[in-house]
Amino acid sequence: MLEYDLNGYLKPYQPIPLSINLFEEEFVRNFVTSTTRQRLFNAYQAYNARLIELLPEGFT
Repeated sequence: MLEYDLNGYLKPYQPIPLSINLFEEEFVRNFVTSTTRQRLFNAYQAYNARLIELLPEGFT
């Protein structure tokens, strides 16, 4: 579970390792009334899949 401060910012204030499943849960599925988040997430996944095809050694 992610932790947020009083202003809604993620804590701690540094890069946070996150699985794709937790990312989807927190930022897509938890917004059930959103009409765009799932579409944007799907596009993000397609983009990453294409990058893996083009850069099989990996990327960061």
